[in-house]
Parts: sequence; C-alpha cells; structure tokens
Amino acid sequence: MTSPADDARERWHARVSLASVPADEIETTDCPICGSDARRFLFEERGYPVHKCRDCSHVYVSPRPSEAWLADVYADAYLPESENAWEGDRSTVDVATARALTRYNPQRGDLLDVGAGFGGVLVHAAKDGWRVHGIEPNRKAFEVARQRLGADADLRQTIFEDVDLPAGSFDCVLMVNVIEHVRDPVALCRRAHELLRPGGCLALRWPQALFQTRLLYNLKLQKQPPRICLSAPIHLHEFTRASMERLYREVGFTRIRHVWGGMRSFASLALWRRIGAVSMMAGVRTFQAATCGRRLVPIYSKLTVGRK
Repeated sequence: MTSPADDARERWHARVSLASVPADEIETTDCPICGSDARRFLFEERGYPVHKCRDCSHVYVSPRPSEAWLADVYADAYLPESENAWEGDRSTVDVATARALTRYNPQRGDLLDVGAGFGGVLVHAAKDGWRVHGIEPNRKAFEVARQRLGADADLRQTIFEDVDLPAGSFDCVLMVNVIEHVRDPVALCRRAHELLRPGGCLALRWPQALFQTRLLYNLKLQKQPPRICLSAPIHLHEFTRASMERLYREVGFTRIRHVWGGMRSFASLALWRRIGAVSMMAGVRTFQAATCGRRLVPIYSKLTVGRK
C-alpha cells in the first residue's frame, strides 16, 4: 500500500512526462552554455531526450517544455508534507551554507537568495549579520518564508527574470539548486553579475549525480553502472566542473572556486528543487539516500563561487 506522498509523486511524474505536454508547448534547444549543436545522445527520462555537448561537456534536455508550461507546473509544485520534511532535512544545511558565505565574504553586506524556498538560509544569514533579501516563485514556500523572516523582510513572490532591481545592489547572490532548473543559465548568471557590486560574489550550489553513482558503483554498493540522474524535466541540466566554469567565465566572473558539499535526501518535491549540502572540508556529516529510478543513491552537491 502506497502512502499519500507516494501517490502524489506518481501523479506528478505523470503530469510532467513529455507525453503530457501539449505539442505547442514543446521546444528544442542547442547547448544552453556554449550554443553548439554538436551533441551526443545519452538516454531518455520520462520521454525527454538527454544529450551531452561535444564542445563543453554540458548535459542538457532537448526537446523540453516551454517556459510558460513549466512556470504553471512550478507554481504549486510542493507536496503537502514538504514544509515538515524541509525543516528536518535542511536545518543543518542552511546553517552550513550561511556560514560558508560569511567565511567567503567576511564583510557581509546585502545577500540575495534567488529561489529562497522556506527561507532557511536567509534566517541563518541574518543571524550572521547579513542584510537579507529573497525571491521565491512558489506560493506556499513564500508564505512560510515570510512567517519565518517577518512581515518587514524583503521577500518577493516572483521569478528572478521578472523582478525589477537596480544594478549593483548586492554583495552576494546565492542560488541553491536553482541553476539546473532554469532555461537559460547564461542569462540568469549575467543578470546576477549586473546586480552585484564590484568584488561581489555569485554562489551556486548544484547537484552532481554522476559523482555519487560512480562512487557507489566502484564500491560495489550499486549494481547499476554510473549514470546521470537528471530528473527531467525538473532538471534541465547536469553540470560538469568544466561547463560550470565556462558559465562563470562567460558572464565575467573570476577567481572561481569549488567546494564539495554533503549528501541529502529527496523527501519531497521541495527537496527536489533544492538539495542541501554540508562542506566536505569540515567532513561529511550526513549520508542519506535519494531515489534514482529504483536505485538508492546519495545526492551530492557542489558549491561554486566566483567574484565580479
């Protein structure tokens, strides 16, 4: 007997499969990072072809749903149990993320969290002395973040592309497991670059499924050969170190650094959108599992930062 959450996830999977997308809401794309049309087909997930760019190694989905169709899907994507699952799964991760930003930016200043979720990182960043600002498109998550941060907090329920903010307003722009969901990563990061003050940083946390599946396969903890768990069309991209660095340089960032993260679980769709991590430099503190098809694998993420 399945749980209500399992039933909801099954309905969600059916809703977002390529077969469920109207023909006029489907579009194709070349590599979103370098623009090359040279690619190698990897596999299909929920009917979506997944390709690897032959020029920059970026992995992406094409064809894919239109922006408008995905926006409607995301508007109420969180499952009923998401908030409680989020509280239990992300608290230590949010603390670690806020502290990592403070270590990298000891002067603190104005922090913008794009895709702020339930506001966990902003709560802890505010305690660390940051002036916090957040953007979150999901209605339920926005309402919870507003309750946690207070009615006077600078929170906006919208998408990043639609918000009107003056250039040079922030010292740090943070996106925790957002970049793999967006249609145009280059345009998104270019906008973040515009919003940063000189010397400001862009911090992106992004999942690396291939790393942990290779690790478990080599340790004989999984029979399935190493593969990418892209979760299309929720994830439209799977970045490599090379394609991520190319993205940063493409929009003008320098002094690019990578920090390994920890392993968290997909307890709900809220966690699908934003996978937490704890700095590997301090030691892996958690080892939790997520489903990739019918296989259990830990979901590992990396934090990349670059300076304007």
